[in-house]
Formats: sequence, C-alpha cells, structure tokens
Amino acid sequence: MARHDPNNEEDTMSQTARTLTFLWKDINSGAAGCPALYRTNGGYVVQGVQLTEDERAQLRQLADGEDAVFVPANVLDRLTGSDV
Repeated sequence: MARHDPNNEEDTMSQTARTLTFLWKDINSGAAGCPALYRTNGGYVVQGVQLTEDERAQLRQLADGEDAVFVPANVLDRLTGSDV
C-alpha cells in the first residue's frame, strides 16, 4: 500500500485543508444533497454513497487515508457536456 510522502507534491496537496465550491448534485437526488460534485484547488471532490466491503475489495492499491464512493454518471458527465 502507498504511504504518505511529504516530499510528493500530490501527497502534500491531499493533506492540505481544502475549500470546496459546490457545482451540482445528482439530478435524481430530490431534496437530498448527494451525490454531488465540488471544485477545489487543483481538482474535484465527489460526495456519494459508500461502497460495500465487497466493492471496496475490488479497488486496486487503496492506500491508507483513501476511500471510494459511487457517483451516478449524470454527476460527472456534466464535466464533458455529455448529459446522460
């Protein structure tokens, strides 16, 4: 498993406090706030449904401090302009 390297710029960015700017949420989520997409310095943050243990076991090289969530395609497709 990968470990945090303080000399690695990407690792350092991942440990810096981020200010999130809400972009949009799942068109089917109703009044609930997720899944959603946020912009932040150097990238994006996704808010979504936690994966099951079986799903997490399929992820490759999940490092300490990393996790994954499910996000419907319509949340991310808007980045490319291809709504589902």
